Amino acid sequence: QKDASVRLVKRFPAERSLSDEVRNALSQMLTHSSKKLIIVGQKDENSELDRVIHQLAKLDSVVVLTEHTSNIKGDDLIEPIDSVLALIGTDPSYFPDLIFQVGDAIVSKRIKKYLRDTAAPVIAVDQMFDFADTFHNLHLSVDCSAEKTLKVVVSELAGQTKSSGFSSLWLKAKADMLVAHRSYSENIGYSDFKVVEMIMKNLPGRTKLHFSNS
Repeated sequence: QKDASVRLVKRFPAERSLSDEVRNALSQMLTHSSKKLIIVGQKDENSELDRVIHQLAKLDSVVVLTEHTSNIKGDDLIEPIDSVLALIGTDPSYFPDLIFQVGDAIVSKRIKKYLRDTAAPVIAVDQMFDFADTFHNLHLSVDCSAEKTLKVVVSELAGQTKSSGFSSLWLKAKADMLVAHRSYSENIGYSDFKVVEMIMKNLPGRTKLHFSNS
């Protein structure tokens, strides 16, 4: 039963669009980039944004890294991030020359350090905290929805034909990591790792399991 004395206030977010100035800035940065990396942090489920992200992930010059809290998965995306980074080490051929930060908090300490070490310019899209410089090289903060902003990126990249092989390089590293992971899993003895693997394989359907640390 509703309490008539309680006044409910609805809040509607402002509908923002990209200005010509922002579009031009994005276009210039994209023109000078052949190795773009998108890091997707914490976000709610968003089918429209996910569709655009998968579009970008299929481009030769774009790599998409996703955290567990991003609520998006796919064979064309790089995850789990830390496992792939452990394989590629500090090889500079994997370094991007432009970074897009999408979503909120980035959990992985390893990816934070890695992207800081690349010294690539960062474009932050629709951040919770304005001008949060997670990777210490923020060049542009876009105050517009991520899906609208990335749709513009898709259209800007549609005409680019120059191949950099950047996506293939990262996807090969992911494939190598999965092979190494399977080999390790098959040969490891009784351990915390093996127990967790056994639990995961034997969970009943539609089970919700919550992990935490710290």
